[in-house]
Amino acid sequence: MATSLARQLAALRTPASAPVIQDTAYCGPFLFTEANQDNCDFASLQLNAGESLSKLCEIDVVFARFTRFLIEDRLDERLDSEVIEELLFLLSPYVLLRPAQWVLQLLITKHKVHYKYPEIFFFSLLPYYDYDIYSQGVAAIETVPGGASYPNWFPKFKQSCFPTTKLSLYRHIAADRGFLKLLSDLMLRLSKHVVAYPSLKVKRQSSLYVMAILGALENRRDLGEEQAMYILQVILNSLKSNNNDIVSMGQIILSYILPRVTFKEKTMTKISKSFKNCIKKSASVENLMLMVLMVRTQENLNTEKTVKLMISLEPALNTCVNMLGEDESVEGIIDNIIYTLALLLKKTLPEEDELYPSSTHETVKILSIVSGSAKKAPLSSESAMFIGEIAYKLLRAINRTPVEDIIDKPLVEQVKFSCEKIMKIIHESYSAEYQRIEMDTDNVDMFFMGGDTLENRPAEGLVSAKKAIMNNKLIGHFMENLLNFRPGSADRGVAKLVRKNRVDISAVLKVETGFLVEQIEKEGFENLLLNLLVTLPSFPMKDKAPVVKHLCAEVGFKNISNKIRLELILISFFLKEMKIIQNVIRGSYFSRESPLLSSVCALSDDNPDMIESVVEKVQIFLSNEVLTVFLQDALLGNFLEIKVLLLLGLRARLDYEDSLNLDKEILVKFMLKILKETKKTEKDVFEAGNFKENGKESKETQNLLSSALNNGRISDELILRVLHKMNFMSDISTAQQFMETLPVMIENGFKELACSIEGLIKTSIPDEFELLKLYLQVVKNSRMEKCKYLCLQRIGKLLEENNYLALMLQEQPENCLPPLLLTQIFSCNDSIKKIAFSLLKLLMKVTDETKLKPIISFLCAHKTEILSQEGNIALLLKKSEVEESSLIVLLEQAILAPGNCVEGLIDLFTPLKSKNSVCRIAQFGSDLLSKGSCSSTVKLIIERFVKRIIKYISEKPCLQFFLEGTQSTQSIEVAGLQTRLSTLLLEKSTSAKLWQDTNAETLEGMLKQFIALSMETQTFQLIQLLTNLKLTVSMFLTQLKNIWNHQDLAKIKVNEETGESGVWSQTLFLFEVLESFLPKEQFGEQKWELMIQPLFALLRKSTEGEVIESSYKLNLNLSILLKVFNLTPDLRLKQLSSKDLEPELLTNCIRKSSNPETRQLALRVLARCAMTSPEFVLQNSMTIFTFMGSHLLRMDSKHSYKIACEAIDVIVPAIQSACSTQIQRQKTSLDILNSFINAEEDVPEHRYTEFIYRLVRALGIDAYLWISMVLSVKTRAKSKNRSYQTELTHRRQTDLLGRVTVSEGLGSLLRIMVNMRTDAPQLRQMFGVAIDRKEIGNDDWDVLRLSALLLLTHVFSTGTFISKIGKELLGEEKEKIQELLHLIMESSILSLESYESFPSTVPNKLKTSITSQAERVLELILALVPFQLYLKIVGQLLDSQNSVIRKRAMEVIKTKMEEAESTSGVSTLLAPLVKLAVKEDKPQNQQIALLGIRQICKQVEDTSLLRVPLEHLNPSFLTSIKNPSVLGAAVLALSDIISVAGIVGVPFVTGITSWLLNSLETLNESSEEEKDIRIVYSSLLVGLQKVLENFGGFINPFLDRVIMLTCKLINHPLAGPRASVLMTSIGENISPHILLSRAKILLEKLWNEPEPVANLAGLIACNSKKLERGQLSSVSKQFMEFFTVALTYRTKQKPSEQTEKTEAEIISSFLTVTLRLCLEDFKPVFQQFINKQKLGDDATLITMFNLIERVGARLKNLFGFGVEFVLTEGTSIIRSQNRSTNVVAAVLGCITTVLSYNRVSCLSQTQFEELVAALISVYQEDDDLHQKLEESIVVLSAATDDDTNWKHLNFTVLMSLRDPEASVRMKIIQLIRRFVTSRSDTYLVVLPDAVPFLSEILEDDDQDVENCCKELIQHMETTFGQNIETYFM
Repeated sequence: MATSLARQLAALRTPASAPVIQDTAYCGPFLFTEANQDNCDFASLQLNAGESLSKLCEIDVVFARFTRFLIEDRLDERLDSEVIEELLFLLSPYVLLRPAQWVLQLLITKHKVHYKYPEIFFFSLLPYYDYDIYSQGVAAIETVPGGASYPNWFPKFKQSCFPTTKLSLYRHIAADRGFLKLLSDLMLRLSKHVVAYPSLKVKRQSSLYVMAILGALENRRDLGEEQAMYILQVILNSLKSNNNDIVSMGQIILSYILPRVTFKEKTMTKISKSFKNCIKKSASVENLMLMVLMVRTQENLNTEKTVKLMISLEPALNTCVNMLGEDESVEGIIDNIIYTLALLLKKTLPEEDELYPSSTHETVKILSIVSGSAKKAPLSSESAMFIGEIAYKLLRAINRTPVEDIIDKPLVEQVKFSCEKIMKIIHESYSAEYQRIEMDTDNVDMFFMGGDTLENRPAEGLVSAKKAIMNNKLIGHFMENLLNFRPGSADRGVAKLVRKNRVDISAVLKVETGFLVEQIEKEGFENLLLNLLVTLPSFPMKDKAPVVKHLCAEVGFKNISNKIRLELILISFFLKEMKIIQNVIRGSYFSRESPLLSSVCALSDDNPDMIESVVEKVQIFLSNEVLTVFLQDALLGNFLEIKVLLLLGLRARLDYEDSLNLDKEILVKFMLKILKETKKTEKDVFEAGNFKENGKESKETQNLLSSALNNGRISDELILRVLHKMNFMSDISTAQQFMETLPVMIENGFKELACSIEGLIKTSIPDEFELLKLYLQVVKNSRMEKCKYLCLQRIGKLLEENNYLALMLQEQPENCLPPLLLTQIFSCNDSIKKIAFSLLKLLMKVTDETKLKPIISFLCAHKTEILSQEGNIALLLKKSEVEESSLIVLLEQAILAPGNCVEGLIDLFTPLKSKNSVCRIAQFGSDLLSKGSCSSTVKLIIERFVKRIIKYISEKPCLQFFLEGTQSTQSIEVAGLQTRLSTLLLEKSTSAKLWQDTNAETLEGMLKQFIALSMETQTFQLIQLLTNLKLTVSMFLTQLKNIWNHQDLAKIKVNEETGESGVWSQTLFLFEVLESFLPKEQFGEQKWELMIQPLFALLRKSTEGEVIESSYKLNLNLSILLKVFNLTPDLRLKQLSSKDLEPELLTNCIRKSSNPETRQLALRVLARCAMTSPEFVLQNSMTIFTFMGSHLLRMDSKHSYKIACEAIDVIVPAIQSACSTQIQRQKTSLDILNSFINAEEDVPEHRYTEFIYRLVRALGIDAYLWISMVLSVKTRAKSKNRSYQTELTHRRQTDLLGRVTVSEGLGSLLRIMVNMRTDAPQLRQMFGVAIDRKEIGNDDWDVLRLSALLLLTHVFSTGTFISKIGKELLGEEKEKIQELLHLIMESSILSLESYESFPSTVPNKLKTSITSQAERVLELILALVPFQLYLKIVGQLLDSQNSVIRKRAMEVIKTKMEEAESTSGVSTLLAPLVKLAVKEDKPQNQQIALLGIRQICKQVEDTSLLRVPLEHLNPSFLTSIKNPSVLGAAVLALSDIISVAGIVGVPFVTGITSWLLNSLETLNESSEEEKDIRIVYSSLLVGLQKVLENFGGFINPFLDRVIMLTCKLINHPLAGPRASVLMTSIGENISPHILLSRAKILLEKLWNEPEPVANLAGLIACNSKKLERGQLSSVSKQFMEFFTVALTYRTKQKPSEQTEKTEAEIISSFLTVTLRLCLEDFKPVFQQFINKQKLGDDATLITMFNLIERVGARLKNLFGFGVEFVLTEGTSIIRSQNRSTNVVAAVLGCITTVLSYNRVSCLSQTQFEELVAALISVYQEDDDLHQKLEESIVVLSAATDDDTNWKHLNFTVLMSLRDPEASVRMKIIQLIRRFVTSRSDTYLVVLPDAVPFLSEILEDDDQDVENCCKELIQHMETTFGQNIETYFM
């Protein structure tokens, strides 16, 4: 385990010294089982992935290009992300194959694609959302992926859409805009990769995207602009793709969106452009239909471009046409396409009055396509009509365009030809649509209107008629509406209108009848001709004759719907001199078909008695049908001659016996119509008088007709004669109808006629008393106020003229006159009331005392009150002395009187209260109900007398009326609403007070009757009524027995006989009554427990069968059971026998019912059953909890959970109380808890917390909360989707802790810690883990420990829980919380120590996971505890006797202090830690204590407190430490303490510095391990560095030792890195003046050690470098003296590689400072140094030229001032005889470096030639110099600008080709090759000089030289770009 100390010590290790750890094993996440095997290391994973990649290459060779990336770790110059994205997209189609899964596993393990590229990884797996590979992949993705391009998308997705289903995916996309954008962007990226990989399979991704987008859009009401933009990007990209799957995806989504979104013009332009590219690739039927959809749904299309696109899709249309007959759906497709083409043509149509001078090729092409397709394919009516209209409008536009105005005649002619072709097709195949096409009057003759061919033009008359029919408004109105009046000759407006349209009317009438029938619909044909017939009164007969001719023609006759009407109208022409029309009728087809018309037409024209003959014919054929037609037809009523004709015929018909065939009611209606339509005219001369019944009628008929026509109305004599012969007046209803006409006739001026009719009525009723009765009945029944008033006047006259007053007041029940008269007292009309009171005054004249007279007197006496307010009659009756007997007499008369007088007099009867009178009224109401009439009367009876009827409900009439009233279905109006009488009766009867005195026998009888009635009527009101009755338990039990026909309900047979449904219907009604009745019962008032056994018996009957339906009766039964239990006291329930209860039925309901309400009720009943038999309930209720997880909890119902929680609160304690021992109780509680926990996966998220909280609370929070939490994580440890399930469980447990108090929650967490670190058999048994530990593999108990620790980690990191603890720490229970936190911290430390000491049998992976989680828990607890409280707790832990606790307490100090905002009070820990550091016997604890001191001292504000640790951690203590790690920790602590101590630490500086130096000088490396020595060195050097930095002025006595020691240790393998840091610190903190003054002395001391000398030079340079240029001059002397001596190091040491390295370091240090000077200042320093060195020996010269070379390399082209010196000195040194090879090498290197940046311009020709000669001479010396020499000559060549010098150099080199040594000649050839390369084609200038020498070499004796020369020549030709053979010729 990596403890805090280990991490701190590891940080001290330098990078170079840190150990390299090669972990060959790899960890998860894993995608499949094989990848998670213990023996699967990284090498095997890479091997499997390589083999899998080879298999994938066999499927698709494109995978081969990823071998370098996956196996060889090479990228081929591409980014890692690009390669991985390509590979994931390529792998996606093969994810279900195991080779692809191995490659994915490698990508996860090696490249962390699940973290770095979560979107692409997720998208590649999403098509497989219903496979395990997807679940594992999603679980692998981090909650907040590091490489996510879209922040927070994954947590939202995982929360709402994982596990993923179609529905959840739809909803998430619809709700989360970001996720839609993510999917769309990924789809775009996939489309781009398809371009690079054409073979990429994208069907799964494209199908998923289509499914997801369409499903999401279906879940949204609208499509937002942002979402539309995302989807549109995918569509546009898809349409451009070459992949068929992607194109199809775009087409499908676009077809879905187009009808739902109206795009802007700019957007449609983009879509059209993309679609154009799609069409170019494939003009398919799919593209064609998509184009059709686009045209039909989008308004912002560019018409011109759209037309071109449609034309380009013509091949697809031809394909559809060719498929006709093969596929039925093709017809609909073609129809849609043609309609769409017509829509496009419509947009090109000119305006109504515009010309059509030109057209376009596109229009011609579209018309050609339409005409060709329409001819082959059938069209719908709508499409045919539409394209016909388009073609017609184009033809109209062309025809109205003058020929001279047509610009493009050929195109216009083609348009015209195509349009005519289309019209011909429409005419031939769609004639009905052809007729409906709109045409104007100017162009109607373009088309034939009834012929066979289009070319036959119609006759002129037909054209005119067609124009009139289509365009004349009057004719159009006549066709649409039949007139209901007959205009006369005086109607000038009508005549004027007809004359104005006479031309068109004449044109219509002149054509053949068949043409009219063809052009006009049937109804319009009849209406037009009849309207013309009645609106041409002043026209000659020749104008009317054509109308009659058309009506009577055979074709016209068949189109006449009402032939009787036409017969009567035509017969009227025979009553006048209309020979022309009569002849037309006689010769018509109609006259032959109509019997009546045929008989009339048979009469001769010369018949002198034509009218009488016609009347005779009419009376023969007069029938009820004819009269009915006359009554119903408004037009016939306007023909006076027809009325007279019918009256005359009727008069004649009534003389014969067969007149009885005429219906009396029809005759009455006919005469009433005649009377109502009789009006006065100006020519009226008729008078009503006497008439002779049997007078001579030879000329009378003709006179009557002539007079009627002349006067404009029918004579009174004719009317009266017909009425007299009818003899119907004795009938009351008939007399009433005629009486109602009298006031109207009098007002219209026909008073004499009215009197005559009234006389007929009186004549028909000779008995004046009966006449009086008739008048009263008319008054009662009539609704006409004037008629009533007239009749009352007549009654008054009769009473005054005759002695009928006494008869009016007779007491016999049969006397109906008083009630009939009294009803008018309560009329709504004041006039009627007044005249009725006047009649009452007449009755007051009767001297005989009768029982009715008091009522009359009462009414007369209160006339004023009654007239002013009718509603106060009841109040007046109370104050009066009218005896009830009088009212009873009047009641009997009113009941027996005709017309239901009771309703009008009901207010007079309100005082009746006696039993007999109430029973009589109830009996009367029953009679009305049985007849089914007078519902308004029954309504009044109910409103006035229902309370009295209920009072006497035990009487048969009252009970009968009540029961019949409840069964009535009659409707009445109450408060403006329709309702039933039964409803009103029950509403008025629901008051419980009305039924208080009703005896039990009656109530039981009513209950029985209502139960029987419940099967036939609505039961709601019945239930409401019964609820208010005083019913008893015995009544309900009796009725249940009666219903089931069994005395013992517990023994009901399982299978009933037929009629079981009826039995159940009655039972349900009784249940409904009980359900409403029981809540109103008093608790314990009745023995309702008697109902329990019958109810359980019925429940058993309800639950028969294996599957229980969600039946209403079951729920009702359970509801009643529950209410019965609740009404029964607990004491009575306990006294019940267990046999009376059947808990197994309740359990069965819960387990099998799918209705949540049923289960709720059953649970509550079961809870109450526990009061009777807890043991029995226990046995039966356990199955509930066992089954609950898979059934009950799955139903997400708020009410279900409420009831379930209530059941837990009741049942669980009952079950616990049933256990006799504590052990049994614990076992039972655990069983219950396990049952619930195992079912928790079915618990909805928002219900879980409440449910489990109630369960744990019922069991006991302290004892079982921690158990439930551990059980929850245990059940999820091995489940599918483990990561998701674990996260869900953690969230649930955190929410559960939120429900309990903080102390309860912390107590549970503490119990988890304590028990989980224990491995006891009891605990294993408690959690269902095997008692014996596994020796191999993961033990289940260890896995459970890990799960519990993960839960603790989650809980302690939850913000809500932490904040809750923080609040409680400020509350009243803070002491308790602090104590719990102390215990938790101590327990976590012990747990961590326990887990670290696991046996070796525990797998390392599991052990590591457990210990890391335990450490994480400890860290979270520390983070949880406030800092001040932490100090208090740690102080207690440091005093613990347990070393483990002390160690852990100290380990976390640093972490806690870093997290704390304020460290005040931390000094309190200083003393305990110092004590532990000095006296602790365990080295590890001692280290931790020292590091803790170190950390605390940095935070101490009062430095005086640091004296204590400084005193205790003295050099003697340090010397006593034997453990290197402890020593390192002590030194680090001491160095940090003294760093912050300030002035307090000054006294201790000398001792500490001395001890540090002594320790470093005397450190014994052989006695310790390397890592320990490294730690000691590092700590000592760090300590020395901090002392130096903080107390530099106090360590001057030790400065030389410090510097020398540092210079020596820099190259130490263990101390070097840290010594380098110390040296840097010395350079920065020591003054240059101090250091330079000691430099020469230090150099002398270190002279014999090369590495320290170099380090010292570097220190001096580093120290001096910080000086400014001006400051350098002040120390330049000391500086130059030091480096002058230092640069002589080569001269005083033996030549070696170390010497070279040391000199190089000295030179580098020297130049580091000197080159900071400006160039002018540097030159003197440089010259001074060179002048001293150039006279020295070889070693000095080497140093000089090395220095010059370094200067030249640094100054580059600024070193021009030293070029001459280098070349001249170099020439002389090379030419000298006594120089060494090393000197020459130094010179050559210097020349090469200097001339690389500078030109040779400072030498004379002689000097240059000497230099060349000297250089060439070196070829004769050691071969080791040849390479450097070649470089020098090549650089010299490049730096030589002078051609003469260059040619000399070249020639001199060429001369060397004649050197006797073959190796030299080879070198020279190579040199010339480099000349050619450097000079390029400019070398041609000196090529002639080289040819002779090359020719010689081509014949060289050495074959290698010759070959080398040939290669040179080839190189020349390549470089020059030409053949150089001519130079050699």
